[in-house]
Amino acid sequence: MMMKGRVGGLLLVVVVLATVCPAARAASVFTAVSRGFETQEEIKFSSRRTLTDYEERQYPEKKWVCSKQDPGEGQLTVFLRLFAYIDGKNDRNLELVMGIPVSIEARQGEAGGLSMQACFFIPETNQANPPVPIDSSVSIVTRPAMTVFTREFGGYASDEHTWQEEATELTRLVQAENININPNIAFWNAYDPPLKFWGRRNEVWLVKA
Repeated sequence: MMMKGRVGGLLLVVVVLATVCPAARAASVFTAVSRGFETQEEIKFSSRRTLTDYEERQYPEKKWVCSKQDPGEGQLTVFLRLFAYIDGKNDRNLELVMGIPVSIEARQGEAGGLSMQACFFIPETNQANPPVPIDSSVSIVTRPAMTVFTREFGGYASDEHTWQEEATELTRLVQAENININPNIAFWNAYDPPLKFWGRRNEVWLVKA
């Protein structure tokens, strides 16, 4: 699935904060990022089937906290809103465990444009009753149960081209098995904190049609 648009750098924007933010603001974001990754909780799949070159996984319905990137809006702004939410900017002033992956939901529009929103998984402790965001541009989104096809790849997936290449190759592998996928949506997922330099885990999820 080829994606076009504003994705480049979203998943690694925190790595370059020092070059794009005033020092005080960068420090506050790095503090939030560091705290968020002290303890991580990964979304669990309900089943997994390992194929030759990729996996098929079933994910149950779960809640995520999300924020859309509007046209002309900086990528950093989107993540600042999400980090603020898990750092206590919600109706209960509650700090949440950092849920992973950090997930970019990218949807193709009818006119060919790309709609994107960044999401953090809400940990299980808060799934039944997550705190309500105070920021109106942050929302709780319920992703339905889904079957996805995926495989891991490493490195810093810091640009749109890297994600496009992986999505294209994964699409080729899946379609070679005569399996139908939804061509209008993909999830681009990063699992590791910015300062993990080796053994990084990234995944594209393609949704079974």
